[in-house]
Amino acid sequence: MRMVGLCAILLVAITYASASDCGTSRDFKLNGSQAFAGVLKDPANLPIPGLLVEVLQAKTVVRQLRTDNEGRFDLGRMPAGNYRLRIVSQPFCAPKIECRGTTCNVAGTLRINERKAKPITVY
Repeated sequence: MRMVGLCAILLVAITYASASDCGTSRDFKLNGSQAFAGVLKDPANLPIPGLLVEVLQAKTVVRQLRTDNEGRFDLGRMPAGNYRLRIVSQPFCAPKIECRGTTCNVAGTLRINERKAKPITVY
């Protein structure tokens, strides 16, 4: 009985450790100065107002803003460089960003970040 309990604890610990924190996007590269904007939505496809978003270059925050009431963000013109987008204030994963030429597409529907989400108990 004790061995079963220990195995269950280890399984939970391994599962938690293997879940990656998806709050920061993968690197994306801007080849030249370009506008960078998008709309962020929750898994139910509803806009996420007031979401705190940071733009990182290496480990340095270069821009920070909140989405408006319709979930929109606008970083203005960004200089060429390698960046990452980080979701700070809510338990969401960062969006997938694909840049080609002078256009970047932001996958606006965000997944729940299981590392930051808190369980809800319904009575």
